[in-house]
Amino acid sequence: MASVAALNAALTVIGFPKRAWREGRNREAQQLLSDAEARLSRAPAGDRHRARILAASGYTAFLLGEEDEAKARISQALELNAAHARALLLELAETQALPKDEELKSWPATGEEWLR
Repeated sequence: MASVAALNAALTVIGFPKRAWREGRNREAQQLLSDAEARLSRAPAGDRHRARILAASGYTAFLLGEEDEAKARISQALELNAAHARALLLELAETQALPKDEELKSWPATGEEWLR
């Protein structure tokens, strides 16, 4: 249950930094993403929601500009449960979409098939 709470809390706050970026509040956006990442890191490692947690964590790393870390986490999430990871990544990328979200969809690490 702790992982579900951590995942839900992190997902709730991911929209806030995206709004802050659109409004030019970059420092606040980075802090909010760091907070979301901290919440995700508290989720138990062996939990059945691990693919979604890794996908969300990879997405926050992506938004923070940590491309290598983001690709590693997203790839791991896709290996664990591709359907859940894809669905969550699409939801995150489409919620208050930023131009940067289009970049995520073209990553070789996620592959063209990740959208299907």
